[in-house]
Order: sequence, then C-alpha cells, then structure tokens
Amino acid sequence: ARGELPNLLRAVDQALTARDPASVAFVGKVTRFLRLFGRSGEAASLACRAESLAGEVGSESWCLAQSIRGEHLLESGHAEEAKVYFESILKTLGESPSGELAVVLAWLGRCHRACGRANSAETMFRRGIAVTEALDQTRKVRRHGAVLHAALGDILELQSRLVEART
Repeated sequence: ARGELPNLLRAVDQALTARDPASVAFVGKVTRFLRLFGRSGEAASLACRAESLAGEVGSESWCLAQSIRGEHLLESGHAEEAKVYFESILKTLGESPSGELAVVLAWLGRCHRACGRANSAETMFRRGIAVTEALDQTRKVRRHGAVLHAALGDILELQSRLVEART
C-alpha cells in the first residue's frame, strides 16, 4: 500500500486542483488512509484544501469537509476545536432522523468524552441511539447503532455505572 501512496496523493491533488466536486469525498477517504499510516500532516493539509472546495453551508460537500476537519482535530487531540466543526454540521442537519445525524452525534459524543464531559457524551450517544432506532434497520444503521451502544457502555463504565453499562 505504501508503494501506491504517491500515486494516490497525486490523484487527490489533481482532483483538488481541478476543483472536482467529488474531490471532497475523495479527500475523506485518503485522509483516513494517511492517518492510519501516521501521516497526519498530509491529512491536515488535504483537509484544509477540501474545506476551500466545500461549497455553501449545509451542502453535502460542506458537511463532509467539516467532518473531515473535525475528525482530524479530534484524532490530533484538539477535541474542543473539533466539537465546533461537528456542532456546525449538527445545526444544518436539524432533528429529522438520518444516518448523517447519528454519525455527527457519535462524533460529538467522542469530543465531549475527550474533553472530560462524560454527562454530555452520554447525552450525545443516547441521542444517536434514538436516531438509529428511528431509521430503517439496514445493516449499516444496525452497525452504527452497535457502535453507539458500545460508546455509551464505555461512558457509563467510566462513570462507575456498571449495572447500567451492561444493559
């Protein structure tokens, strides 16, 4: 995989340079890959470039660019800054149950946990679970619900609420 990395980076650079609307999604995939290989500097640079192509507030590409940036900040230890990005997405999504809403609530829960606010994290995870329960139970939705339940269990355990964490 490392041998193909220069080609991958060239391809994403060309897509960004061409201002291809699909490049924001491409950056999302590539930045995850880069972070796995410990190349967070390059991931951050791509996230910033994707942000410049994000389009108008609330658009799909804008939400994706905000999410990419928020994920990078959280994984880099900047949870407060990351929270701002996810909250901005949350404001545009509204309260209608959707897969995107559940994902953003999960990221916000992680931000709150990283900031040491277990109660707020619990609230976000519970809201995310409620959203997944309101959606059609596709494999992807069930998987995300399971991730939220596990995160909630971790928070409850952190608060020494072990009986509740087991249910």
